[in-house]
Amino acid sequence: MIRNLRALSQIAIDSRRSPRARQELISKRLKRVLCHAYQHTDFYRERMDAAGFRPARDYVDPSALRALPITTKADLKTTEKRKLICHGEMDNLSNYFHDHTSGTTGIPIEVHRNERERAIQMAKWMWVLIQNGYRPTHRVYSFTSAAR
Repeated sequence: MIRNLRALSQIAIDSRRSPRARQELISKRLKRVLCHAYQHTDFYRERMDAAGFRPARDYVDPSALRALPITTKADLKTTEKRKLICHGEMDNLSNYFHDHTSGTTGIPIEVHRNERERAIQMAKWMWVLIQNGYRPTHRVYSFTSAAR
């Protein structure tokens, strides 16, 4: 719960930044994600190498993403799971929150989130509720898969 509160407070702080400061923050965080993906996942390293894109060198702002091919659900479905998971994490998947997308576009995708990523996901959902007038004392219905 503490992680959720920290993530929620960070989202609240970030939402109050000026548009320019938010864009700079988004760009900085996106570069960090791209560099991490390049260094730790075979799938993204191969995609970036094929495009001649090195995030540490080539990413300056979101327009640099035009150099990368679009990743489709079909790409993810046909790729070996080990190429999509961070190096060394394949044996630790039981520690991750495991979910599937809804499949409304026809192809459900399996998603694994670590504790921090799950906390951020939950904090974003709480932030949406708060911004729409809900309070912690209110009851909220959430429709989820029966498998959950």
